[in-house]
Amino acid sequence: MSEIHYAIHPGNIVAQDGNVHFVGIRELAELYGLKPEEYMVWDEVLNVNMINPLTGDRLIHLYPKEDGSYFKVPRRADDQLKLWAEGISLHMLSGDDGGVCCPDFSCCIEYAEPTSMSVRERFVKARDEKDSRAIASFLSMFMSSALLAEYPNGGVTITGGKNAKLN
Repeated sequence: MSEIHYAIHPGNIVAQDGNVHFVGIRELAELYGLKPEEYMVWDEVLNVNMINPLTGDRLIHLYPKEDGSYFKVPRRADDQLKLWAEGISLHMLSGDDGGVCCPDFSCCIEYAEPTSMSVRERFVKARDEKDSRAIASFLSMFMSSALLAEYPNGGVTITGGKNAKLN
């Protein structure tokens, strides 16, 4: 079974010093902390789709960054949560189970309005404090938002308490 989950896009960037720099395949993979078996190089000319041709799985696309703010792909739930709290929604891949979504599913679902930084911070605080009621409330809200994003015309009924809304 293929381990390819990422598509890397080597290319030119304009650095903060104003010079153009080429970020190659190996350098880009190292900047993101990828292992060779985890990625494929995206063919910008063919640009056929965003699916791994070997498995049919959706690929996570990684690009050179002009500001140099690279992150290592998450390998543990704590790493993923830290990135998510900083505004980076990245699906954490693990084994054959499809991986782990961010708490609000923003790594896999496109929202019209992303989860605010203050809500992300409050969720992380609740998790750190092991506040199970607050965590359940947040997760219910996140699930409701995800279902509404996926089924905007209805068809899904969510029941919940007074905290089932996004602030």
